[in-house]
Amino acid sequence: MDKTEDMKDGERHASDGTLDIQPLIATLVSMASRRGHKMGDLARELGVTYERLGQWRRRPAEISSAGTDVYDRAAKYLGIPTALVMVMGGKIRLSHFVWPATAPVADRVARELKRLRQDASLGGFVPDGLSNAAPDVQLFVLFLYAQISGQGAKDGMGLPWLSALHQAVTGEQMLRAAPGWASHPNSGGDRVF
Repeated sequence: MDKTEDMKDGERHASDGTLDIQPLIATLVSMASRRGHKMGDLARELGVTYERLGQWRRRPAEISSAGTDVYDRAAKYLGIPTALVMVMGGKIRLSHFVWPATAPVADRVARELKRLRQDASLGGFVPDGLSNAAPDVQLFVLFLYAQISGQGAKDGMGLPWLSALHQAVTGEQMLRAAPGWASHPNSGGDRVF
């Protein structure tokens, strides 16, 4: 395959026929396409070889193992904060946002799932299988619930915080930290997020 051509061949597809590509890589490739850059150009921007970029696209290697310098370069290329790029790349996971407390995370997740089931608006929509879902799926559902219920980040700034991240990704506006973003007290309460 010519290194100057878009990488279409060799891409891995999921069982449903959709392209199985890591979110950060998909975003970078999309941006490169919009800018008229070839994959070799993108690799140079990231400070990696064309072969390494190809491995990330085909997934024999995960971008989550990349060094901080790659994330910094990707952030500059995309025009978004490095921390957000690290989330998209899997370097920072949702579990890293769980507030520390004395109760085990599994117990707090179980309590929050119970609270979600008792929610007057959403409780009836919670599938029975959520209790047996993988812990990362349960955590993701609870994260979304905290955001839409206005209890994200322990200060009621849930949805605005999520909206600010979305705006940064879509380029609608620069990421602006919500008031009090850096001053959340670690109360060690019962909430997960």
